[in-house]
Amino acid sequence: MKYKKNISESGVYGFGNKYILSSLVAGIVIYFASWFIFSRYLSGLFKDSRLASEGIYIILSSATISLIVAHIPFALKTRKIVSNASKAMKGMVLLLDTVSVGVKTGSTIVESLQRASLSVTSEELRKRIKIALAEIELGESFDKAVYDMVKGLPKSVSESLKVLIPASRGGSSASAVLQLARDFVRKLMMFDEVRKTSLSLYLYIALISIGIFEVGGVFLLYLSGSMATAAQGSIEIFSVNYAQTWLFLYSTGILLSIFSSLFSAKVIRGRIKLYADYLEVFLTINYIIMGIIPLFL
Repeated sequence: MKYKKNISESGVYGFGNKYILSSLVAGIVIYFASWFIFSRYLSGLFKDSRLASEGIYIILSSATISLIVAHIPFALKTRKIVSNASKAMKGMVLLLDTVSVGVKTGSTIVESLQRASLSVTSEELRKRIKIALAEIELGESFDKAVYDMVKGLPKSVSESLKVLIPASRGGSSASAVLQLARDFVRKLMMFDEVRKTSLSLYLYIALISIGIFEVGGVFLLYLSGSMATAAQGSIEIFSVNYAQTWLFLYSTGILLSIFSSLFSAKVIRGRIKLYADYLEVFLTINYIIMGIIPLFL
């Protein structure tokens, strides 16, 4: 059935082929556009700049900008995924409570679930419930419809929804089972909020660390430039190669941005694939501080 195929191929955490294709196209187009623009308009800045050759700078800058632009679709989708997962979790309390009240007043669990779907705020959850109810009307068993419905949902949501299966066989105790599940979901939401608040500290630590590294790198470039200028006079001092220092700091900043975004996504959101919006921030900071400012030192 079409419903089963859709659930197995995508879920709340799925990006979809259109985002992958749009990101690839955007990255390639922006890379060559950046190359053209930089080649045409940066020649004047490089006359007095101590950076590496113009070609190396254009390659690295174009690659960075194309990487930032290519991740915009993923970043937007990531924000949507995080929002949908949060809404699905919050909708579980109302869903279980409504189904519990319906069963307690004499309605079947299917009828209660149908009424509950009307008040669920999560669009993803509401859509899945309606499709599952349609499958049941076509002859699918309740257990199978629920198992298919929860595929691709956040684990906490899917495990909570599976409570509907034993509740459907619980008879007079079904309402009590659903109320226990509702209370558990509430506690789980409170724990999740505390966890996110606590672990968000790691994101700020990563931002501050990268900021310190970038600012320190710019200061080092300034010092190396000053020493190179002094070395041209009669005073012999230790000289640091400005271009090589910039190349090392810039490349290291990119690597730090990538690893920091992956680390933050894993720690805060529990999934490495939800890194795109973090990477946008880290790469932008790196490019502004280490890619633009050194041109004028």
